Amino acid sequence: MKFERRDTILLLGAIMLAIGMIPFTTPAFAMITAAAVFFGIKWFSVWRKRSIMLEAGLGFCAECGSAVTKDGCPQCNNKKE
Repeated sequence: MKFERRDTILLLGAIMLAIGMIPFTTPAFAMITAAAVFFGIKWFSVWRKRSIMLEAGLGFCAECGSAVTKDGCPQCNNKKE
């Protein structure tokens, strides 16, 4: 997982979550929970970005909105033939 600029905001949020949980739980449990939240959200965002890239392919057709492959738009190419 690559560390990006927006991950600093996520990291600060996880740290604030841990600080907020300390009065109610042990500090070790608060840190474990904050780390789990950080890596869980990080994993989900990477998984979601990868699924969008697989779904989108090379982009979307401007006319019909379907995913473009190496050969072009499958729906518009079938209409022209």
